[in-house]
Amino acid sequence: LMNFCLLTVFVHVVPYAMDAGIDGVTAATIISVIGGVSIVSKVATGAAIDRLGNKPVAIMVTSLMFLSMVVIQLSDSLGALYLFSLVFALAYGGFAAMESPYVAELFGLKDHGVIFGFSIFIMGAGALGPVVAGKIFDATSSYRLAFVMLALLSFLTILLALGVKKTDRPVS
Repeated sequence: LMNFCLLTVFVHVVPYAMDAGIDGVTAATIISVIGGVSIVSKVATGAAIDRLGNKPVAIMVTSLMFLSMVVIQLSDSLGALYLFSLVFALAYGGFAAMESPYVAELFGLKDHGVIFGFSIFIMGAGALGPVVAGKIFDATSSYRLAFVMLALLSFLTILLALGVKKTDRPVS
């Protein structure tokens, strides 16, 4: 679900900004802001995981994604889209940094490569996000419904993160 949101934003945020009247080159800087801030977020997330653990950080990251999906719906100016991009980048960078450690914590290291690889494969289903959002835009001439869908999906990620439970089995 996180990847569904991430990939949809990466594909559609520039056209969304252009629909709001921002020229294409300037709109593309939103992606640059996301990339730059996500670097900082990845390092900060690693430090947060070391101090707080994976589950609290997962809840924070999914909450940031939800917040960003709310903010984008209110963003119709370049400044508002930069604010969106900051929040989104924190979620994106955090998600990227926490995936492997969380899989290791939940399933151990013995088969980490296989389990993590399978989880990355499953995340590939997120590639449907940009397609679905594009179809919604084509049908409605607006990104509003697509972004509402992303907000709902990102809210679901918070609930799923809250529901993750560690087992008592030994992790080797």
